[in-house]
Amino acid sequence: MCTALTSNDSTARYVSGGENRIEVNWTKFARDHDTDFNPEKTPILKKAVEYLQSKPPKKQIFRNGLEWKDLPRQKIPLLNQLLDSVKTARNNLFHGSKFPCGHVEDPGRDTDLIKSCIEILEECLLLDDEARDYFFP
Repeated sequence: MCTALTSNDSTARYVSGGENRIEVNWTKFARDHDTDFNPEKTPILKKAVEYLQSKPPKKQIFRNGLEWKDLPRQKIPLLNQLLDSVKTARNNLFHGSKFPCGHVEDPGRDTDLIKSCIEILEECLLLDDEARDYFFP
C-alpha cells in the first residue's frame, strides 16, 4: 500500500509540484545534508565519490548532430556536485541517444556511472531519516 505524500508531510520539504509534474529540490537536500555526508564512510562509497569526481557524466547536446559535452566544474559543496552528476547520468540514461557517434571507447563506463550514482543515492537515504522511512517503512 502506498501512503500519500502531502504538502504537510515533513518529507515533502524536498518536493514541490502539482498534478502534472513533481520537482525534487536536490540543492536543498544537498545543503541540508552536506556536513553529514562522509565520502569515506565505506570503501564502496569512497570509490563511487572518486569515480564521479574524476569521470563525471557528460551532457548530451545537439550541435551539428548529437555530441557529448563536458560540464564545467562548479565550486559548490561536494554533495551538491555528486547529486548533479546523479541527475545528469539519469537524464542521459532515460533521454539520451546511447551511441550516436559510433564506437564507444569505454563501454563499461555506463555501468560504472550507474553503480556510483546508486551508491550516492543509497547514502542519501541514510542521511535523512524521514526520507528513509518513507522509502523503507
